[in-house]
Parts: sequence; structure tokens; C-alpha cells
Amino acid sequence: PLAELDLTLDDFSVDPQIPLISAIKHAVKKELSLLPVVDENGILQGYVKTIQLWEDFAKHSSFLGDGSWIVVRVNQRDYQLSEIAQLAEAHDMHIVFQFVQPYEGLSDMDIYLKFSKQDISSMIQGLQRYGYRIIRSIQPKNFQDSWNDRFDELMRFLSI
Repeated sequence: PLAELDLTLDDFSVDPQIPLISAIKHAVKKELSLLPVVDENGILQGYVKTIQLWEDFAKHSSFLGDGSWIVVRVNQRDYQLSEIAQLAEAHDMHIVFQFVQPYEGLSDMDIYLKFSKQDISSMIQGLQRYGYRIIRSIQPKNFQDSWNDRFDELMRFLSI
């Protein structure tokens, strides 16, 4: 019978006042799809779905806001966010979101950088000058379309 089992929520529950990022970390670490919320008296207040936590995180961070992304691969011992931030400021932009993806067993890691501007071409060139390996860049479609249109016009002009 269930009465013989240890049915505490201590290892899986969170306090209602826990910061969002801590709740996400807890849910991921415990591999939970539902996160019980328990008050200081141990009384269940409700639950939150882990997907709801991620959606809230995306909505309330600069993750979904305007800007463009660059993914850079660096050696872990060479990584200096301050150098990248200085380079961004020199190009009149700011890093508005950043996360790091290390690779287990490898010395390299990918750095996902979101910048405050849509036109990141000068930042890409600057990073390459400093020896950073650009894995990909992600820019809003309308900005890319504008550059594609200009390129097409140039090609038509050159073929005349």
C-alpha cells in the first residue's frame, strides 16, 4: 500500500517565492514535467508545468525581443565575455542575452550571443578579426531580405 511509502514532496517541491531561473534549474535537475509548489508549512499550493516556466522565462527575458544572434565557438580557456562586450560596444551595440553550451569531453564550447541591433555584419567581421569562429548568425528575416534584395540588384547591375 501507498501508506508504507515515503510520500514527501521535499526533494521535488519549491517555495512559491523561488526565483524563476532557480525553479527551472530545479525542474530540469530532477527531470520533472510538473513542479509542486509548497509553502513554508509544507502545504501544497499548486503546481506549475515545466514548459510554463520556460515560456515565462522566454517572455520576460530579452530572448524573444528584437535583435540578432551570433553563435561563436571558442576554447573554454580562451573565453572572455568582457572582450566580446567591448567589441560590441565599439560597434555601437550591446549583448542583451547570452548563454554558453559546453561540450562534454571537449575543450570547445559554443557561445550564443544576442545583440541589440539587427545589422550585425560589422560585429561578425570584428569577431572574426579577433579570431572567433562564427558558427552561425541569425538575423530577422526582413533584414536578411533587404540585404538579399540589394545583392540581387548588384548582380543585375554587374550583368549589364
